Amino acid sequence: MMLNETNDIDWDKWSAWLPDFVCRCANLVNEKNYNVFGVHMYGMLFDSSSYFSISSHQLLFYIH
Repeated sequence: MMLNETNDIDWDKWSAWLPDFVCRCANLVNEKNYNVFGVHMYGMLFDSSSYFSISSHQLLFYIH
């Protein structure tokens, strides 16, 4: 896991927090030259070098 912000989520501002989190994730992953990452359990970032399984609680992103 590259990043865990599950304790920092502002649930009252979820619709603003989530896009910001995904952008932070994309920037971190891009710095490592990975092109796939997963957001899991709302605030956890897994990069393409980490083991993660696809589930209904995960969003996968591809950077091209």
